[in-house]
Amino acid sequence: MVGFWLALRLQRQADGTGAVALLNGWITAALDLGASLQEPSRQESFGAEAWLLDPEGNRLLLLVLPCYLGEAVLNPRRLEPMGKPLTLLAVGLLALPTAAGASPWRDEPSVAALFGDAGVEGTFVLLDEGSGELRGHNRSRAKQRFSPASTFKIPNALIGLSLGAVASVDEVIPYTGDADPFMREWLEPMGLRGAMRVSNVPLYQELARRIGLERMRTAIGQLGYGNEQIGTSVTTFWLRGPLEISSVEQTRFLSRLAHQSLPFPRSAQQQVAEIMQVDSGPGWSLHAKTGWQNAPAAGVGWWVGWVQRGDQVTPFALNLAMAGAADAPKREQLGRASLGALGILSQPSGAPVPVP
Repeated sequence: MVGFWLALRLQRQADGTGAVALLNGWITAALDLGASLQEPSRQESFGAEAWLLDPEGNRLLLLVLPCYLGEAVLNPRRLEPMGKPLTLLAVGLLALPTAAGASPWRDEPSVAALFGDAGVEGTFVLLDEGSGELRGHNRSRAKQRFSPASTFKIPNALIGLSLGAVASVDEVIPYTGDADPFMREWLEPMGLRGAMRVSNVPLYQELARRIGLERMRTAIGQLGYGNEQIGTSVTTFWLRGPLEISSVEQTRFLSRLAHQSLPFPRSAQQQVAEIMQVDSGPGWSLHAKTGWQNAPAAGVGWWVGWVQRGDQVTPFALNLAMAGAADAPKREQLGRASLGALGILSQPSGAPVPVP
């Protein structure tokens, strides 16, 4: 079991702003720097608090305390009388894993067995937001970056909606691809919603053209998405490089999207989450997207997303080395089986559709 310790991260004397209002301002600033909200701000008897995750998955506690309590945290010997006016003091405490710079990881033998039975090389990782722990199979591959392929439709849609490249997820975008595409469904009139479902590559390439190279580069930097490299072609950088992202980075990004804490309009994040929903049941929903680099030939396959139960979010990412089209259904099959093995999701009926 990985141990944790608390370290003073930052402090300042606050003005007369209310504790929760001040804390929410701090949260906004932290989210802009790449943190993700784990537990929303709340008023307690001692002040206000909120838990976040930093970009590396370490837990960050933000506190806004009355001055006398803040002094107790910072220097217990200088505790002032309880009757002193309640000037606010904002204090940040960082919960760090004892292995410096490393996110805690738990190997899951049940998931490893699934990959072994399927006869494929790959990784599955989920982020336990309650503990900050990563759980899964093949840690080294989980940290390795690959082309995001069609999983980039997630940030592409978010950026396009945020910048007004489309008015809504249902605005029809003209098809500009080949007359004989990878999937015949791509020829049908559709917007981002339908194109997400059938992974319509040419439609999302048209969206990228509308966004433009420089606006896309800026937005990807704001998201902190993978290596943030998009090169000079606005329609191929997520398919042929240079953009790459790891499975662990996918879970961080998806956690922030699920909590609507990315530095983009909440309405845009809500719409993207909606069109990513692929399954649901009483009290839960599954939001996911496939990816297939170099489709329909051998390449890297993805299945990424999150399971939501009320306010609880479990982001996950799977990728595997695909020998060809026969391995395409294994992405979702292995992903769902892994979620089932870890008690996150029950197994579905029916077979996945081998979309890119």
